[in-house]
Amino acid sequence: MGRQHPGETHSSFVIHSFINQLLKRDLLSVKFRDRFEIWVIPMINPDGVVCGNYRSNLQGKDMNRHFYADDDKEAKERVYEVELLRSHLKKIYRPNQPEKFKMFLDIHAHSIGHSAFIYAPEPESEDDKVKVRRLPMILANSSPYFSF
Repeated sequence: MGRQHPGETHSSFVIHSFINQLLKRDLLSVKFRDRFEIWVIPMINPDGVVCGNYRSNLQGKDMNRHFYADDDKEAKERVYEVELLRSHLKKIYRPNQPEKFKMFLDIHAHSIGHSAFIYAPEPESEDDKVKVRRLPMILANSSPYFSF
């Protein structure tokens, strides 16, 4: 998912490159497409981008701060784009097959951070810790721009 924050323009370039890589006919891309179902949302906040907002949508809300659980008391005011995404994820997620859902990647920039990095949830088990760290390790080993 890209361009949640309209001012983070690099997100469009990262998503564009990701799509180009997915569409290649090389062995890695073909295997990736065969193995995984991939959903790409190149720009989740097009209205915010068109209006020149830096962090918010047309509701004036920072979408990144409105991914609440259904029972969260903080979720008084829903954000339209977030609710559409949550609704879609609920339709495609199979609770009886949680291993089918491998990753949700949300591309952002950082105002003072350098290099490329990943934030991820704190794993509950050692086995989950290995899984969560797999992508960052692959990126660190394949690019001098990524910092594990």
